[in-house]
Amino acid sequence: MVLSWAIIGPSWAEGPGPAIVLGSDALMLNGTIFRFNGLDGVEFHQSCFVDGKAWACGASATRALQTLLEGIMVTCTPTGERSGDGDFAVCASDQGDIGETMVRQGWAMANPSQSDAYVAAEQAARENGEGIWRGLVLEPWAFRQDIAAIEHSYIEQAGASILAEAEQALATDSGVGIFADTRIGTLEPDESVETSDQEVRIDVPAAGFVLDAIESRDVFRWQVVSRVLEDWRRSAVGFVVSGGRRPIWEGLMNRPVQLDTVNDEEAYYRAIGKGATPLIEQGRQPVLIVTSPLLPDWIGYWFAGRPPQGALITRKTDIDRQGYMGTIDGIDVYVGPTPGTDSLLLPDDLLTAANYRENADGAVLAFERNSDGANDEFVFRYAIALEWKPDVVVWLHFPYEDNE
Repeated sequence: MVLSWAIIGPSWAEGPGPAIVLGSDALMLNGTIFRFNGLDGVEFHQSCFVDGKAWACGASATRALQTLLEGIMVTCTPTGERSGDGDFAVCASDQGDIGETMVRQGWAMANPSQSDAYVAAEQAARENGEGIWRGLVLEPWAFRQDIAAIEHSYIEQAGASILAEAEQALATDSGVGIFADTRIGTLEPDESVETSDQEVRIDVPAAGFVLDAIESRDVFRWQVVSRVLEDWRRSAVGFVVSGGRRPIWEGLMNRPVQLDTVNDEEAYYRAIGKGATPLIEQGRQPVLIVTSPLLPDWIGYWFAGRPPQGALITRKTDIDRQGYMGTIDGIDVYVGPTPGTDSLLLPDDLLTAANYRENADGAVLAFERNSDGANDEFVFRYAIALEWKPDVVVWLHFPYEDNE
C-alpha cells in the first residue's frame, strides 16, 4: 500500500491505494476508516420494497460499492469532521468522485446538511428510477432512528417480562430435580427467619444490538428482529432463574460430609451400596450425583450396558428430569455440578423447603435498572431461606489426577 500525505488547504489526503468496503457509504484506506461526506447510504440490513415485495437494497448497495472499487486506486481527502470511528471525506479515483457515482447510480441519498454537492445527482437518480429509487425506500437516518426506538422500547419492556417469568419459575419449582418434593414457599417481609441475600446482574445490550446480532446473510426483516430480541430475553430469564436457584447447590455443598476415597470401580460400587443401604432401609430414596462429563469413566459404562457384576440397572419411566441417567440397585443417578471428580450420595428429601422472602411488592424478586455510564444492567435481588434435614452427605472422592 502507498501512503502519501499532501497538504490541501487545511486537510491532508490519504492514498492513492486499494480500499476495503465497509458499507455502502464507508471504506477503509491504509488502515483509516472514511465515511463519504455529503451522502448517506442505505444500511446493509435495510430492505426496500418493489411492487410490494421486500428487496435487500442495503446489501445490494454495499455490493455496488465493492464492484465500483474493485481493482482501482482510491484517494480520500478528509473534511475535518468525524463520526464514531471514521473521518468524513471526499473520496475519488481516476474515474471520478466515488460518492457522486454512488448517489447517481441510486445507491445513496444526498445529505445537504453536510454538502449540496450530490443533490443534483440524487434528483437524476430519482427521475431515472436508479438503484433504491426503483421502489419504496426509507431514509437511512429514519431507519436507524426506528431501530433505536425499537431497542429502547424493547429494553423497557424486557425488564418487567424477565421479572414476571423468572418470578413464576422460582415460585413453582426448585429447579434441582433431585429434590422433586421440596416445598417452594415465601416468607412474610417481617418474618424472623435468617435468609441469604443474593443478586443476579444482566448486562443490557448496547445500542445497535439488533443489527449487530443479525447474521450477515440476513437483511432487516421483522421476523429476524423478533428472533434476536426474544433469544436475548429468554437467555436473561434463564440466567435469573438459575441465579435464584444457585444457593440450593451451594447449600448442598456445605452440608455435613462423610468423605470416602475410592481408587477403582469395585471400591466405588461397594461405597455407593454401603451409603445407600441405610436410606433404603428407612424407606427413603438415595440419589447419586456424578460430575459432568461422567468422571470417573465407569459411570458412563454402567449405563451403556456394562454394569458391575450383579448390579441391576433400570430407568424409571416416571422420572423426566434434567440430568437423570437411570437407577442402579435402587439408587437414582443424576449428572450435576459436583466438584472435580467427586460424587455425592444423599437422600432425595434432604432439602425440605426453599422459601423466598416477599418484598414490598409481594414478589420474591426485586428489580431495578442500573445505568451509571460505564455499565448498563438489570439487577435482580432476592432473599432465600433453605431448610435441610440433618443427614450427612457422602462424598465419594476418586483421586483421578493422583493416579495419572
